[in-house]
Amino acid sequence: MFCMKCGQELPDDALFCMKCGTNLQDFINKTSSSSSEGIKMSTSAAVRVVPAKCTNCGGSLTLDPNTETAICPFCETTFVVSQAIQNYNIKIQAGTVHIANANVQTGPSVDNLLLRAYEYLKEGDMATAKKYYDQVLDLDASNADARTGKEKCTIDVPLSQAYEYFKKGDYDTAKSYFNRALDIDPSNTDARVGAGKCNIGIPLSRANEYLKKKDYATAKIYFSRALEMDASNADAKAGVEICNYWIH
Repeated sequence: MFCMKCGQELPDDALFCMKCGTNLQDFINKTSSSSSEGIKMSTSAAVRVVPAKCTNCGGSLTLDPNTETAICPFCETTFVVSQAIQNYNIKIQAGTVHIANANVQTGPSVDNLLLRAYEYLKEGDMATAKKYYDQVLDLDASNADARTGKEKCTIDVPLSQAYEYFKKGDYDTAKSYFNRALDIDPSNTDARVGAGKCNIGIPLSRANEYLKKKDYATAKIYFSRALEMDASNADAKAGVEICNYWIH
């Protein structure tokens, strides 16, 4: 129930408000003595009464479901009995309305969650997409779209794309896919090694571009950067020697 003075929620058997100190005993006595004006709480075995909550203040009540209206002894508001009974049977918790034995989801719908997951999947953010697909599966474990989408978020997908770009010599793009794989599994060895190879592959690729243009000075700079990353790299060593030969 709720304190009729300050609105504080209280245990049903409270005699005093724990917030403002109001004595609730007078209202309890008023409830038990109510007859024609108040709520008709019958003690007769012939009358069936049911629990309810005031639709205005939330006070706990016991009502005859055969009556149409009643007056709350706590806030003195007139209410419809059927609505007060329904109010007792309904509670909202974590975005879900619980009505008797039925649950009605009021949070994000499955369709909205799938849409968000697909948007992140298109952006290549596999980790976030996977979280949304997992939320869908929490709501509907058999959802085919979520299961298929989650499979696409596995580490194999970005790894496969990373290797394709690596073979083409597009080390910048390959590195981005290796990093996406690491977002899904930070401990993945293949992704870590791949990202490392991309790091040295980027200056080597640019060095070779300048070498083709016979810009030996700039090519040497990039070959030297590659050697700073891996002093034993044979391609970088050979590139520096070629550049030194043509520069001198």
